[in-house]
Amino acid sequence: MIDSLIADLNSTPRILIFGAGTEGASSYRFLRAHCAGITVGLLDQLADPDALAHRFSEAKIHDPKSAIETLAEHYDRILIAPGISPEKLPADRTLQAKLDSQTNLFLKHFGPKTLAITGTKGKTTTALLLAELLKAAGKSVALLGNMGQPAFEAIEAGTPEWFVAELSSYQLARIQHSPHLAVVLNFHQEHLDYHLGYENYVAAKLNLARFQGANDHLFFHGGYREFGPLATRQNATNFSRAEIADLEAIGQQKQLFLHPDTLGVLRAVSDYLGIDRRAEAQALEQFQR
Repeated sequence: MIDSLIADLNSTPRILIFGAGTEGASSYRFLRAHCAGITVGLLDQLADPDALAHRFSEAKIHDPKSAIETLAEHYDRILIAPGISPEKLPADRTLQAKLDSQTNLFLKHFGPKTLAITGTKGKTTTALLLAELLKAAGKSVALLGNMGQPAFEAIEAGTPEWFVAELSSYQLARIQHSPHLAVVLNFHQEHLDYHLGYENYVAAKLNLARFQGANDHLFFHGGYREFGPLATRQNATNFSRAEIADLEAIGQQKQLFLHPDTLGVLRAVSDYLGIDRRAEAQALEQFQR
């Protein structure tokens, strides 16, 4: 799978990294390690160019005042950082066609091995608990996303049986691929300045399941109308209907104070994957916030 990702990146010989934060830095390291023939540029509109030149010595550092739509003409792919809102970029056709991201590339090449979680509230706790569930079932697991390492770093560390990814609306805004298993917990009015409105925010969250195939699966909360037609798919489970009394009893005994929705996801995913009740109990025993 990593070979297919490297071949994909090498198919675009000029790549601009847009944003020099944690993810941008990991993109740079990955490209230098695996795509030596690629020309790498870097644009960060908030950082000092001299400092960037020291950190990214093999990249072409662009003036922070450079217009991104002008730079797009000189690159084949633009890896945009999640902190940069695509809705606020110029509606330039050349620019928009070249935008890509670590998250999109990760899901394109590793989606079949990925269980991903999003939602306004509770996604970190749910992701950590699901990782413990898979470990209790004897699976190797790597955590990535908001509470883990950037996707490219997780890939370089090896290919486990499952990737568990906690993904924000920022990371999902421009994706065109979905994971094998998608958990969408809830929707609340947050990050509206980034997405320029609630409708765009909801659309970004739903991207997690929008591109799934018939053999993939969505776990959703039936109390939110925002799911629309996605909630009526045959390959979708309403986790808010799960029977969780036994899980709540274990959680209370361990003083975990877990939200019922988190336990509902645990039970729904466990049942879908055919994981036994002992592994669920073990996951709760091992869980640490």
